[in-house]
Amino acid sequence: MSVLTQEPLQNTSWHPFLGLGVNEELKTGIETKTLVSSDEFELLSNEIEEIQNGENQNGNSSQTGLELFYNQIEVSQANKTFPLKTIQSDFDFKIGFSDFNCNFNLEIVDIHWSLSSNEIVLYLDLDGKLTVKAILDGYWKEGTEPTFQLESFGMKLDKKQETPISMFLSSTLWAMLGLSPKFRVRIPQLNYDLTTSFELSVNEVSKLLQERQIAYRLLVIESATGIKLPFPQGYIHGEDIGNIAFCYHAIVDREFDWFLNPTTIPWTANEESFSWLPETDKPTSLIFGPEVFLESIFGVEIPLGVLTAKIEKADIDNYEEVRENLSKLDNSIVEVKLRSLNGMNRIIAVRVPTLTPNPWSLELQKLIDLDGKLDSIVLDKYFALAALTLEGLTEEQKEAILERPNLDEDAFDF
Repeated sequence: MSVLTQEPLQNTSWHPFLGLGVNEELKTGIETKTLVSSDEFELLSNEIEEIQNGENQNGNSSQTGLELFYNQIEVSQANKTFPLKTIQSDFDFKIGFSDFNCNFNLEIVDIHWSLSSNEIVLYLDLDGKLTVKAILDGYWKEGTEPTFQLESFGMKLDKKQETPISMFLSSTLWAMLGLSPKFRVRIPQLNYDLTTSFELSVNEVSKLLQERQIAYRLLVIESATGIKLPFPQGYIHGEDIGNIAFCYHAIVDREFDWFLNPTTIPWTANEESFSWLPETDKPTSLIFGPEVFLESIFGVEIPLGVLTAKIEKADIDNYEEVRENLSKLDNSIVEVKLRSLNGMNRIIAVRVPTLTPNPWSLELQKLIDLDGKLDSIVLDKYFALAALTLEGLTEEQKEAILERPNLDEDAFDF
């Protein structure tokens, strides 16, 4: 990993996380607890509404594990039971989201059941990348052949997601489950067709979308560099989050603004360094690099390529002191206190890894393209919550609360 050295301006070695780093408040880590708690994370149905001859009858409730959702499942009288002989592990499990125009087709790869148990557990697989459990809760009905009477339905993630693709798929699926007013579950071979919904707080959905974003950025870095990355469980350090974001923007955007803290750069008092010093103490444009970058994500080294950094309005706080000491030309180390007036610098990719054309499958690309829809629904929910805080206020009070502050460059002068 490179550091700022004594060479300034056009040929200065430079790195954003040593001196030219992100602000501390933006380096806060996150805890990936939404999907990876030590207990089973589940979507649980507590109550079923049976549509029977036009009349509704409430079924019994069921609770297991960590209950995060409450819903009603509509099960038609014609398909609420299935005979014992139909239970097989080569069936399809389909989840349809009409609001998102999207479907998940999972394969039932294993089934755990017994006549002495009130649960049938279906183990579902999505392209070998995600494993989900579906729990059919009810009871066995005696007859010529035992049939299972469904009372409640739940879904669980009890296997920790350890790769970016599995985390991306699980967080996307769970966010859609939590945001959809209604979605449809079908097991065609059993003639099961359920309509249901799960309640999930906007805060929990936001955590899911945060994990989804991190997972997607890791997928991009993996695809561009050919280096496989893990998705660690528990706390993700802020520096890793920053490095992921930096690598992602370098690969995708190629040129982008990055936060810049005030920093101190060591320059050597010689003729070369003295020639790089601006002629006046007025803010000026400074360029660092180009330089080869080697980033670290979760302890894995990522060769990011060659980049430069440009500070549009760079100010040397101790300009007179620097000029005096550099002019001595005695090869001593001179500390240069540098800052950007707007708190940013422009990162420009010279030669970095790139994504191949159409790097994702059509199914994965469709999930990636849900970003706008997911964000829109979450924002609407936040706006609805915000609107509740304004109830009972006068128009004058509302305007005072909603007035947007105007910030100039001095606001970033720390």
